[in-house]
Amino acid sequence: MPSLLPALQLTRSVLLSLRSLLPLLPSPAYSSPCPAAGASVGQHSRHLLQHIALPLGACENPEDGRALEYDARGRGEPAETCPAACAARIDALLSSLSSLSPPSSSSPVGVSFSLCADPAASPAAFESTLGREVAFGAHHALHHLAMIRVIAEGPVGGLRGRLPEGFGKAPATRQFEAGKGDPKVAAAASTRRTPTLSLSEMEERVRELEEENERLRRRP
Repeated sequence: MPSLLPALQLTRSVLLSLRSLLPLLPSPAYSSPCPAAGASVGQHSRHLLQHIALPLGACENPEDGRALEYDARGRGEPAETCPAACAARIDALLSSLSSLSPPSSSSPVGVSFSLCADPAASPAAFESTLGREVAFGAHHALHHLAMIRVIAEGPVGGLRGRLPEGFGKAPATRQFEAGKGDPKVAAAASTRRTPTLSLSEMEERVRELEEENERLRRRP
């Protein structure tokens, strides 16, 4: 039986990646829309956290039986405009992950989401599994991390060159660049790739960034 652990591990990695960005990004830049991307770091963060939280909540209560309604998500939540609120939301999800007793990845769950822009159209309903939805949430979040990187490293965030090489990259992309694809591409990537951090190293990096951010705030 397939294990749910790989999907949960990717989820944790995504959350830690976003968490590590927050102390680096100036607060005004968090909620400032990027003209090129059409949204802010905060909007992308709120969206990806909602897509992670929904299937994770189903894992905590696998006998609930309620369908995952991906369109029933709030906009304008505090995590969308306030980095501290986003950090608190991430910490709560990380805490849930740490205490979770993973159910079977093949546990059935219903999902629904809109496939048509017509306001009168009903959401489409599908049958899925918890494993598939947790993996989808994490993989979907990676694409939003990629957009967050574009915003954070551009004029809005001003963090060009300060984010890890793997920030916002899907596992398949990182495998390709590591040598499982075109050898020429892999060779070029190896010259610019920064070391990959373990989860414990990422958590330590988050603590260091928060301490540095606190020191900067206390300066006269």
